[in-house]
Amino acid sequence: MTNIEDVAAETPYGLSNFHQWQKLLSYDRLTSMEVGLAQYARHQQVQRAESKLRGLADDLDACGRREQRPGLTVFSNTMRANLDHIATANEGVLNSIPPQYRRSRKRASLVEKLSSTPELLELILLQLPNPDLMRATSVCTMFRDNILSSAKVQRKLGFREDKGGKIYFPTHDFWFAELFLNTEAVEPKEGSDPDDAWIRIQVMMDSIPCKLGIGSKCRSMFICQPPIKSIQAYTSCCAGPRFWRHRPGDERPPAETITSGTGITVGDIVDTTARLKESHKLCPDASPFDHNSDTGYVNAQVSFETTIRAKADDPLYVRQLHRLTDEKKKRQDRLQNQHRIDAYAAAKRTARDNGRPIPTMAEFEAATTTNAT
Repeated sequence: MTNIEDVAAETPYGLSNFHQWQKLLSYDRLTSMEVGLAQYARHQQVQRAESKLRGLADDLDACGRREQRPGLTVFSNTMRANLDHIATANEGVLNSIPPQYRRSRKRASLVEKLSSTPELLELILLQLPNPDLMRATSVCTMFRDNILSSAKVQRKLGFREDKGGKIYFPTHDFWFAELFLNTEAVEPKEGSDPDDAWIRIQVMMDSIPCKLGIGSKCRSMFICQPPIKSIQAYTSCCAGPRFWRHRPGDERPPAETITSGTGITVGDIVDTTARLKESHKLCPDASPFDHNSDTGYVNAQVSFETTIRAKADDPLYVRQLHRLTDEKKKRQDRLQNQHRIDAYAAAKRTARDNGRPIPTMAEFEAATTTNAT
């Protein structure tokens, strides 16, 4: 987490309100909370400096009176006037900070009550997205201890196996450009058991794993909950599934199958991707598209795929099955419309060849309906 005191110390005094701070610090990808805390830290620094300078002004005033030096008294009065202006401006800064980012004794008391009720803190932490949960371990010892000791939080983060039955992905929202995870329902076979529900999971890493700043905690996260115990790895050069430029019916066997007794983790995906990229950089079956124009090495894309059984009422399966049904209906509608257009085009050519007037689409469809009845 960002060191708020460092941010406050490096930020110029000229910023007078929260929105100016937010605009400046947004380039460092700070959150609104961090911006507010940084601005409040600066307010406290100015307040402490003002208090010290007022003490110095009082000492100068006393010295001037004791030694009968009116110049010191005038200087101390000028200092007080300037400090009054600074205090007014600093109060305006404080008023611009959202209340939730200001520290107070009352807020500290509430935090103390919260720390004495770990069950309540656990309920609050479970409402956070997983990336924020991971960041919360750096907030304070109380948060860290609660997160590491709570079985529910650990299951939510994918550090412990969740046998609850509902399928979800702890890594969701963690990787925005590196790790892609896609799911789709497997279409049930005609006459199959309604409870025989399956979901296909596809994972792909799009960057060089060695350049990813993935810590040991994130590496130990399960890709899926409940954990998947086996997944097939494919390469785009010589072992790619058909959704990668290969024709239907030209499916290739997987380059490798990963198995784990506890469950496939982010670290398994990262390590396998790095290993397959290295071992396939001279693959002779790679297309010209996969070659690096400078080194000639193959930049093989590595993907992972597996299917897992789901309950028929699992929310993820229900959503994916609805999407699959909608896509199938749209595909059938497109084919039906294309057949209609093809028949109309053929009817126009027949009318031209026989010397008859070329019908409009409405006339053609009316005639087709009449002939059908």
